[in-house]
Amino acid sequence: MSLNINNFKSQLVDGGARANLFRIILNFPAYADGNVEKASFLCNAGRIPGAQVGIVEVPFRGRTLKLPGDRTFEDWTVSIYNDAEFDVHSAFVRWQDGMNGFSTNTGFTNPETMFADIRVQQLDRQENVVKEFLIEDAWPTTLGDIELNYDQQTAIEQFDVTFAYLQWTSVDTTGQV
Repeated sequence: MSLNINNFKSQLVDGGARANLFRIILNFPAYADGNVEKASFLCNAGRIPGAQVGIVEVPFRGRTLKLPGDRTFEDWTVSIYNDAEFDVHSAFVRWQDGMNGFSTNTGFTNPETMFADIRVQQLDRQENVVKEFLIEDAWPTTLGDIELNYDQQTAIEQFDVTFAYLQWTSVDTTGQV
C-alpha cells in the first residue's frame, strides 16, 4: 500500500475517533448517595486508561534476559465541573469520609462497601457507544482542590478526582471483553 494522503484518509473511518465524544459514568457506593447522571454530565475531561506490563530481568552470563512480568495500572484522574449545589463534590467527600472519617480516622473495613465500577465510553457522532472500558473496584484517593479567583468571572469551578482501581477491561459494544 502506498503511503499517500488518500490511503491515509481511507483508514480514518467516520473521520476518526474524536476526543470530545465520550461519556464517563461515575458510579458511587450506596452510602455516598451520588447522583450518577449529574456526575456523568459534569465530567468534562478524563482519559481512556492505560496499562503497563512490568519487566522481570534475569541475568545470564553477562546478558540480561527481559521477560514480561505483572500488569500494573496507574492511578486514573477525571476533571469535573462543580455545580452550584456542590452535589457531585459532596458525594465524593462522603465517599472518602466513609473510607476514612475526617475526625474519626476510621471507616468501613469491607472493600465491597467502598468500591464502585466506572465506565468510560467512546461515542461516535450519533452518540452511539463504539468502545467501552470498565474500570473495576475504583475508589477516590485524591479529591482535588477548587481554585477560587476574583479574576475568573466567566469560569465554572472545576475539581479533579484521582482513583486507584483493581484493573480495567475493554468491552466491545456487544458486551464482550
